[in-house]
Amino acid sequence: MSQVDMQSLASEAKFNGFHAKVLMWCMLIIIIDGYDISVAGAALPSIMEQMNVSASTAGFMAWLWAADLNWLWPVHLGFAALLPVLGFLK
Repeated sequence: MSQVDMQSLASEAKFNGFHAKVLMWCMLIIIIDGYDISVAGAALPSIMEQMNVSASTAGFMAWLWAADLNWLWPVHLGFAALLPVLGFLK
C-alpha cells in the first residue's frame, strides 16, 4: 500500500469548480437550517399578542415547533398534548 503525504497534497491543491460547489451547498444548508428559528423569532411577538400568551409560554411553543423538525418530535408532541391539561395556555 502506498503512502500519501496529506500535507503536500493539501498545500498543492488549487481551488476549482468542485470546491466552489461544495462551499455553495454548505452555505445554503447553513442558511436554510437557521431559517426556521429566525422566522419563529420574528413572528413570536405577533403570535403572543394574538394568542394572549406570556413570553415563557410562547418560548415553549416555539421550542416545541422547532423540535418537531428533529427526531424528538414524539416527545414534544406529548408535551404539546399536555399543555392544556397543565394549564400553560390561558
